[in-house]
Amino acid sequence: MKKLVEYIKKHGHGSWHSLPHLAGLARCGKNCCLRWTNYLRPDIKRGPFSHEVEKLVIQLHGMLGNRWAAIASQLLGRTDNEIKHLWNTHLKKCLLSMGIDPQTHEPSSAPNGLLVTSPTSLAARHMAQWESARLEAEAHLSRESQLLVPSSVESSGTDYFLHIWNS
Repeated sequence: MKKLVEYIKKHGHGSWHSLPHLAGLARCGKNCCLRWTNYLRPDIKRGPFSHEVEKLVIQLHGMLGNRWAAIASQLLGRTDNEIKHLWNTHLKKCLLSMGIDPQTHEPSSAPNGLLVTSPTSLAARHMAQWESARLEAEAHLSRESQLLVPSSVESSGTDYFLHIWNS
């Protein structure tokens, strides 16, 4: 994978589909992309998770569900693969041992440790997920609008998409 790292440092990754051929690798583009994203990137943080980070992952999972990339984006230097692995091997079991349903993040009240999920809590969680996805999309559009602002709108100081919406 030394070839992959050297090629990306020199040329950037560009198209993952064509990268293996250009770098002289006998792999597919998807394999190179995953290898870079999960293991070879220089900004990846290694080592155990702190107690505070574990709490944050649990809180984010309660809001976002299994959206590992969205959770990892809130933890600098950690990959979505690492977060998913932490959840499935450690945090989910900790919540179960405390009598908390890892899907709804609510106390389990069923006998024999079986988990019962109320339809109300599922609906509330679903609404919260949609709301967070909506806010994330709005923030993304707002950032993109700053890059695409025509000079006439830029001088007025308003958001480009807001300008379009009102027109």
